[in-house]
Amino acid sequence: MSGKLKGISSRIKLINSKAILVHCACHKLNLVISKSCNVQSVRNALDQIKDISYFFNLSPKCASCLNKFIFPGQAKLIDTCRTRWVQKLKGLDVFFDNYISVFHSMEEMAYNEGKSYNIDTSSKASCFLNLMTNFSFIVSLVLTKQIIDYFYVITVVLQTKAFDISQQCNEINCLKTQILDKNIDVYHNEWYLIALDLAKTLDVSEVKPRFCGRQVYRDNYPSDTVSDYFKYSITSPLLDHLVNELEDRFDEGEMIVYKGLSGVPATVVKKNKEKCFWKSDFMEFLHFYISDMPHPTSIHAELDLWEIFWYNQSVIPSTITETLKSIDMRGFPNIREGFLIMGTIPITTCECERSISVIRRLKTYMQNRMLESRFNSSALMSIHQEIIPDVERVLNIFFCFRGTTLRIGFYLILVY
Repeated sequence: MSGKLKGISSRIKLINSKAILVHCACHKLNLVISKSCNVQSVRNALDQIKDISYFFNLSPKCASCLNKFIFPGQAKLIDTCRTRWVQKLKGLDVFFDNYISVFHSMEEMAYNEGKSYNIDTSSKASCFLNLMTNFSFIVSLVLTKQIIDYFYVITVVLQTKAFDISQQCNEINCLKTQILDKNIDVYHNEWYLIALDLAKTLDVSEVKPRFCGRQVYRDNYPSDTVSDYFKYSITSPLLDHLVNELEDRFDEGEMIVYKGLSGVPATVVKKNKEKCFWKSDFMEFLHFYISDMPHPTSIHAELDLWEIFWYNQSVIPSTITETLKSIDMRGFPNIREGFLIMGTIPITTCECERSISVIRRLKTYMQNRMLESRFNSSALMSIHQEIIPDVERVLNIFFCFRGTTLRIGFYLILVY
């Protein structure tokens, strides 16, 4: 689909060079993080954390053992699944916060002094206990968590129903700059101290993995200190990979279309109060579609009039749709044409995926034979919960049809 040589997007661009492949911003950011699993130490750590979370979450007896050691206010373990975006990032934080509690619960199940657990559970707990006392695993967990935490906030925002994609694009650019400008030595030393503190709490000694002349199946970096070894094997490769993925997936040439949102009245008023320039970004967007503009020579004057028009208005639209509906746009033909183009460009696929999730909750294995009318009505009520049905009217309909078969799906549609 998105191949640069023979993909559908490249073939469409041969017909019209202005056609832009718009991938979901949150999905692209998730792919950046998911591809970080190509770093061997990170991939192994995430898979092992997932196995530990399954060990507790799929067994009520193991979960009750963990609950005895969890401090008040701490959350249960969350799966670090690669396809669940925020859950994967949050799962690392929760596992790190509960590391001591998980360790003590593993100890109890591994030693099994009270003979409360079967041999299989005790054996698995012993293996996980040995893993959690491995210094390499502790360092991999801490370094991965500290680096990926930079993506958590922006990932959460990109999955909300309403957000300013232009602002999020600026934050992604700042994220790339932040990672590029980092002094790896300084930050790595800070993060490594956190790993040392955690290891000291568990009485785990600082050990450098064995180095040999030729190694194929694991990291094998020559280094003077243990800290340098993990810097070469985890911190540097992971940071370099994240930077390359961000630059590849969030190309500035493709993100130019989102600069058209800087002309939305709410953004114009906000940037004027902050004394920020919005015209240059919006002008860049209009010049990209300059051949589609009805009066390209009057763009500068039109932008000045647009800014003055919204200066003293009491109601300020915050979206393109509201702007097109709120005023007569014939006095601003170039801006109107830009907004019409901008309105056809998708931002995210999260809304469609929410609908799919709702359908999965409605049409369960026990309710898989409902008629289409009832299914559509139930979906409307679940998706649009901000619409409150008239309860009295629904009851009156039921009273009027007492003793007869009532097609509830049809009348739910009428109520809406």
